[in-house]
Parts: sequence; structure tokens; C-alpha cells
Amino acid sequence: MTIFTIAGTVTLLLCSLPAVSHLQQCAYRTDKSYFKIFKSGYFVLLCVVQTASLLLLFLADRNAGDGMCVLLLCVVAVLTSRANRKSNKPLKFTARVIRLLSVQTCLYCVLCILVGVCYVAVFLPVITAIASLVCVPVEKAISSKYLKSALAKLKDSPAVKIAVTGSYGKTSVKNILSQLLGCDATPFSYNTPMGIARYINDGDFSRSQYIVLEFGARHRGDISRLCRIASPDISVISGITAQHLETFKSIDAIIDEKGSVIDFTSPDGFCVINGYSDFVDSYADRGKCRKVFTGKDGLRFTVNGTDGSDKLVFDVFDGDRKVSFCSPLLSLASVENIVCALQVCSLLGHDIADYTGKVASLKQIPHRMEVIHAPQFTVIDDCYNANIRGVESCCKTLELLEGNKVAISQGIVEGGKDQSRLNVECGKLLGGCCEYVIVTGINGNDIACGVSSVKGKTLFADTLSEAVTLVGQLPCQVRYVLFQNDIPTDATKL
Repeated sequence: MTIFTIAGTVTLLLCSLPAVSHLQQCAYRTDKSYFKIFKSGYFVLLCVVQTASLLLLFLADRNAGDGMCVLLLCVVAVLTSRANRKSNKPLKFTARVIRLLSVQTCLYCVLCILVGVCYVAVFLPVITAIASLVCVPVEKAISSKYLKSALAKLKDSPAVKIAVTGSYGKTSVKNILSQLLGCDATPFSYNTPMGIARYINDGDFSRSQYIVLEFGARHRGDISRLCRIASPDISVISGITAQHLETFKSIDAIIDEKGSVIDFTSPDGFCVINGYSDFVDSYADRGKCRKVFTGKDGLRFTVNGTDGSDKLVFDVFDGDRKVSFCSPLLSLASVENIVCALQVCSLLGHDIADYTGKVASLKQIPHRMEVIHAPQFTVIDDCYNANIRGVESCCKTLELLEGNKVAISQGIVEGGKDQSRLNVECGKLLGGCCEYVIVTGINGNDIACGVSSVKGKTLFADTLSEAVTLVGQLPCQVRYVLFQNDIPTDATKL
């Protein structure tokens, strides 16, 4: 084994990490979403490395080509490593990723010996996909073991299982419910079969009264799989909107998939549905459990404004009875989420008036209208807001705040065939409530079109750092800076 084989294997492995990270974001599915990587800047870099290496190979010899390839791959590895550290969703080195990297290491070593490093670089995304397919039998066996263990553990627990799903708001409702009920809940965005199974297997629920589980879905059948692991006694649908259209293809498919949770909810239980959301009327006749729609036959609310310290004041109506609340969660969407959680508590037999203190002390939810007080201005971190319903709610909240507002946005992603239209609408909403909208990314022109249609002002930036610099150069005193669907990791230092 030559030095080029060893060095090539190591550098190829390091340079494959962006492809592995992208695969992880695609839930390890090697489908159309994964192969979008061929349109990325990362793949362009690999093409440059491949071209330069082959050119030197033909002008000199294989050693020269391999040497050039290793050198350039080191540069790419450094660049992509920095990008990964700054990413909102960096690669997580789970046991599954370690197994995948182990298979890739073997493949790279064999390829370096047989054909040389300089012929392999451009095929890194393909090799990552092949390694993933090689791992499928092992991953299925491991998944089956974990899922069976989790199912058995839940059956032995007396805990009432509360499943929360929806196109938006599910993580927020889950966190709010767990705080109001003082119960266990899946951490972060653990909303996949393996994520939930891992949480259940690692926890002790032998004495738990309630357990709140977040159910995510990017493809048809995902909710059904989760319900078979943890059949819910109670369920919540936090809201429906056009998100993940790239995989679901239509809003009807999304409505049907999210509604699957009702079919699996215990007939003796109930499902709370955000009646303020669109597309939920069809759920009235679905499943055998009781359905309660907030804003209709359930709890209703009105927002009174802010209390002067970036907190929302609102009233909740239970029939003719009014209960006033104050929340540190700064968005109208958060009020919808709080009301959904209060509805669950009410149906469980609790008086919602007993929760005024807990609502007032709710913890902010990271990256979801999270308020961060920076030296120059107040940052509103809404970087996990990737749907038009959330943008609309965000903008209505901004209208309640006094002072100049600036939005930094990359728009709506995963909008499928409607992506252009959704981003024009996003621009209209942001332009209507902000003095300036600074756009980044591939959706910039569509957002700018929407902003100009409401006579707003648009600035373009290539990077988030450049966007933040532009904020400091604006001719007005900026009070609030909104980061919509992306935010730099050092936002607190702005």
C-alpha cells in the first residue's frame, strides 16, 4: 500500500463528509432529494479537483496526478469542514454514520489501489450512496431490534402517550405541553422512528403519567410507521401547510398523511386540531376518537398586543369564560400552539386558569421566533421557519412591535413546483412589515419580486455575514433584525 493510497483514502473520506451530511438530512434516502447534491457548490469543487488532477496525470504521470488530487482534496476538506461547523444542521456522528464511513473507507482504499486517487474525487456523492445501500441490510436489522424493544417498553409503561404532528408547530406544541404537564417529551427534533425508539429505549417511563412524542413526516407512510411504534392515546395536529411538497407532491397528500395520526388514536382518547390552520376541516369525520378544533368548538383566543417587553398578552376563551395570559414566546403562531396545549390540558380535566404562571414562564424555543438581545439590535431568530404559514404569522407579530425592522431571508425551501410562487408571497409579507429585506440564496429574485410588489426595499447579499454587514450600513436605526429560515451561529455576538 503506497503513501498515495493511504493519503488518498483519508482525504477522500474527509471530503465525503458533506455528502454524508446531505444524506443524513435526506433521512438516508438515496432518492431525488439526495441527488440534488450534483447541483451544489460542493460538487463543483469536486469537479475542479478532478479536472486539475487528470490534467496533471496526462501531462506527467499517475503519481503527479494522485499527489495533486490529494493536495486539492485537503483544501476542499478544510473548506467544507468550516462550512459544516457553521451550519445550522451540521453532520451528527451517530453510530449509523460511523458504520457508513467505515464502509466508505474500504471502498476508497480499494479504488485508490485499483485506479488511483485522481479518478475517484468526482464520484464521492455516488460512492456515499453506494455505501449507504450496502449498509441497508445491517441498518434494517438494527432498526428492527430497536423498534421491537421500544414497543415492548411502551406497552409496560402506564404513561398516557400524546403524539404531536403537523406541517408546522409540532416541536413547539410538544415543548409547551411537556412544560405545562411537567412530563417527559422527546428532545430536540427527535421525530423519526429511530429517533423516537432511541429516546424510549434510553428512558425510564415506569412511573410517568404522560409522555409527549413528536411525529415527523417527509414521505407517505411515515406517520403510520411511528404510530405502530407508539400508538397514541391522545394526538395533536398543530397545523397544515404546503411544506415538503418536493416529497409529498401535493397538499392533499400532506393533509392525508398528517391525518393518519387520527386513525391510530385510541377510540377512548381524543385529537386536538389547530382550527386556526387551513385544510383541517376534512379531519372532522376521520378516525374513531373525539376531535376538538381550537378556534371552533374548542378554546379560542384574541391577542391584545405586547406588554412593552417583547412579551405577548392574549385572552383565551373557554365558552363564555375568559382567562388572560402573558407569554414570552413572541409570535401569533406560538399563541396557537399554547392554545392547542391548553386544550389538551382542559380535556384531561385541568382548569386552564391554573396554567397562567406556567405560560408566563415558558422557555423560548430555539430558532422559532427566539428573541436574542444583541448589542446593536434585537435579533428574532426564526431560522427554522420554512413554510409560508409561519412567515405570515411572523410578519403579523412584527407589526405589533415598535421600531424599524429588517429581515434577512433565504425564503421557502422544499416548495416543489410552487417554490417560486411561495417565495414571491414570502417577499410580499416581509416587504409589508419591514423597512428592508436582505435576501440570500437561490430564491433571492423571487423574494425581491414580492417585496417590490408592495413597494418595499430589497438588498442582495451573497452570504449571511455580508447580510449582517449591510444591516450596519442602513440609513435608519434598526430595532429588530429577523433571520427567516437561516441564521449565523454567532447571532448573539451581532
